[in-house]
Amino acid sequence: MTSAAGNPSNLGTVTFFKDGTPLCSAVALTGNTATCSPSLAAGGPYSITATYSGTTLAPGYSGSTSGPLAQTVNKATLTVTASSPTVTYGDPAPTITASYSGFKNGQDATALTTEPVCTTAYTTTSDATTTPSTNCSGGSATNYTFSYVPGSVTVNTATLTVTASSPSVSYGDPVPTVTAGYSGFKNGQNATALTTAPTCTTAYTTASAVASSSATSCSGGVATNYSFSYVPGSVTVNTATLTVTASSPSVAYGDPVPTITPGYSGFKNSQDATALP
Repeated sequence: MTSAAGNPSNLGTVTFFKDGTPLCSAVALTGNTATCSPSLAAGGPYSITATYSGTTLAPGYSGSTSGPLAQTVNKATLTVTASSPTVTYGDPAPTITASYSGFKNGQDATALTTEPVCTTAYTTTSDATTTPSTNCSGGSATNYTFSYVPGSVTVNTATLTVTASSPSVSYGDPVPTVTAGYSGFKNGQNATALTTAPTCTTAYTTASAVASSSATSCSGGVATNYSFSYVPGSVTVNTATLTVTASSPSVAYGDPVPTITPGYSGFKNSQDATALP
């Protein structure tokens, strides 16, 4: 606020009052004008007056008081934005915080009578395809009105580890069934929560050699709330049991020693004694 005096010599001072209480005291004249820049709380109308001190120095000016000016101070708008955190499916509800834009005179949240409270619609069962809202409300202040800007929670998929089983077989056995083991389900879920369960296979065949390590693997899983991390396994091929029976020939007393031959039971894959070293 300013007050102009008919005083080209810039003599004397001006004191400004709000409802009779000094705002700025003994403000010197500059360019025949006195300026007061107070910080007024929102409210009013306030009665603003300016009193010129006058001066006895030549050419001499008499003191005077202005008529009242009705001054209303409106509240400033404070924009409050709810935070937008990122979580993984099944995580606990995050803390939502408020950020502010529009504080005046170097103020911060300590200038508020009541700080806004921030909440979210997110729960531990919120799907990864959703963006639950975040909101702040309930703030109060002498000098501010509140404009609230909502946010949202980004829900990322949780990682589900899928491990292919590692069965043991004997040489020549049929291909074993490979199954998936899971680690990382949330909210007490299991494989029934998957849109498509992974399919598991193995490189093992009935001809896979003993001591070889045929890989097992799973792939192809689909789920709304999970991404998949696959861990391979392997088939252990043990030796098959080959039963060898010595022949039981018949001889007459005094005959030469008969030839004893082996009989085999347990060959795999249509093999015979030629498979032996």
